[in-house]
Amino acid sequence: MTKKIIHVLIVCIALVVRLVAVTTPSRAPSCVPSASPSRVPSAAPSISPTFTPTVVPRAQWVADSINISTQSTTANAKIDYYIDMNSNSLLFDDEVGNYRLNFNYKNRHGLTYVAQTGCIKGTAKGVPLQKTINNLNLYYRDSNNVTQVDPTGPVKTMQSIYTIKVKNYFNPYNHTTNYLYQLHMEFYSKQRLNETLTIFLSHEECAPFRTIGQWDDPYRWDTQQVPSVLTEVTIPADAGVIKLSKDVSVASLTMLGGHILGYDTYCPFGWSVEPGASSG
Repeated sequence: MTKKIIHVLIVCIALVVRLVAVTTPSRAPSCVPSASPSRVPSAAPSISPTFTPTVVPRAQWVADSINISTQSTTANAKIDYYIDMNSNSLLFDDEVGNYRLNFNYKNRHGLTYVAQTGCIKGTAKGVPLQKTINNLNLYYRDSNNVTQVDPTGPVKTMQSIYTIKVKNYFNPYNHTTNYLYQLHMEFYSKQRLNETLTIFLSHEECAPFRTIGQWDDPYRWDTQQVPSVLTEVTIPADAGVIKLSKDVSVASLTMLGGHILGYDTYCPFGWSVEPGASSG
């Protein structure tokens, strides 16, 4: 009997304990959200919009480079006179002519005579020039440097005193930027006496020496490239003559000098075209 009572008590205690466990809620832990790490967002890369600067191509015509030199030698009764014309392009065949030949002749009596040609082309050929010099009249010049009628008789000509030969040479060294024009004059004295002949060049009332080049020749541009429709073009003061074989278009054209020759086009000194216009 006693064992049963003890057993019942144990069962009752167990039930009470279970009831307490059921009716008393378990305490939830104090949960603190874990602190988020101090997060610095990675810096975004510095992105600049892609920008290609607008580079306007420019080209300038290569200015004329012309050098004129002379040389004279005398041996016995013969005088050799040379005119060398070096240029960076072909010489322009100017109708007006580019220089004059001047002759000062002093005979054995000390009398001075002078003669002068008209303007001669830089591209003059030997035979026509020889004929011109042969027919030149020599005029007497007195002690006051005044030219007058020869007091000693009829007007003399160059060919009455000298036998004259004129030869011309043309040598394009590389057909692009180096050209040589040369005149060689030979004067053989017919008098064979104590006399002198002085020759020199002058340019009064003559056209300046100029070259002529083709627009589409890359060697005549400082970029060594022919300008395109996008190119700003400058023609310098000493540009000479530029020849067009076809219509061309450029972004702009500024002329400080020179001349452009085309089909029916002539561009005088100082002429310029509005940007974006065409020149043909």
